[in-house]
Amino acid sequence: MAEKLEQSSLGVSGAEVLAPSSFTGSLNVTVVLDEDAIDPDSSVSAERLKKILQVVGEGATEMRVGSAVFYAEDDQGVDVDMTQAAEELGISDSLSGRSLSFSGAELREMAAI
Repeated sequence: MAEKLEQSSLGVSGAEVLAPSSFTGSLNVTVVLDEDAIDPDSSVSAERLKKILQVVGEGATEMRVGSAVFYAEDDQGVDVDMTQAAEELGISDSLSGRSLSFSGAELREMAAI
């Protein structure tokens, strides 16, 4: 999944996919967005986030994980704001601080977008 994100044309310069040390069927996914993929207000567009989450959903579905937590950062490690994009996509319930959390069913839905 990390390689697919990095090789996409979605503005992802780096990606890390980790299973917590006590693997419980969940993943932590962190993407580093290119400077041109981040809006001037340090946020990501809904369209870009949707496409990135589709790749995450596909990968997580293939891996048969039960949940995933998604983070987005700039190349300095500063969190990229996903609030507006999450609201536009109707997934603001998944937003928790600086991350988005998804169940297995939500990941499958994202994969099918």
